[in-house]
Amino acid sequence: MKDVKHCWMRTYVKVLPDEFEGWLEQMEKKGWRLEPFGGMGAFRLTFRKAEPRCVRYVYDLEPFPGRDYVPAYQDFGWELMGRMASVYIWRKPYGGGEPRPESFSDRENLRRRNMRVFWALVFSAGLCTLAILALALGLVIGALSGKDRAGLIGCLVLCGVLDVYLGFVTVKIYRARRGADFD
Repeated sequence: MKDVKHCWMRTYVKVLPDEFEGWLEQMEKKGWRLEPFGGMGAFRLTFRKAEPRCVRYVYDLEPFPGRDYVPAYQDFGWELMGRMASVYIWRKPYGGGEPRPESFSDRENLRRRNMRVFWALVFSAGLCTLAILALALGLVIGALSGKDRAGLIGCLVLCGVLDVYLGFVTVKIYRARRGADFD
């Protein structure tokens, strides 16, 4: 049996913060411990075989963290596993009858976290749509001037696929708000 497991693109499959947290917690219960990661964590996460344990994971989108952001979590016993752009992943083991630790102390903080994720996706989808419009304009101008358009077409298709994906994720998160602390 292998002692190392790589999971590719998981953050693009488990798109809801609580889905991603739950998946990481299940991996720990199965004996797969997440290794600290860098900027490539959005694409590849590495796990090492270990004793199964109960661990709470937290997905926290914090685009403008203050100087005390990381130390505040660490003071409460949380371990920073890595950062993917503005998303911080924290973990904290528990057990022996302890309740599952919470990072967001009340419903309002959890709602704010979920809304930050939602609006970040709306903003990203909007930027992608603007890129599509700019590329389409470039295609029209290129057609009028007789220039090669293959590169623009490739970029347009790529941006289109990304925009559809971001739209799908945004709708999924918007719909999930009814069942979660999201309003």
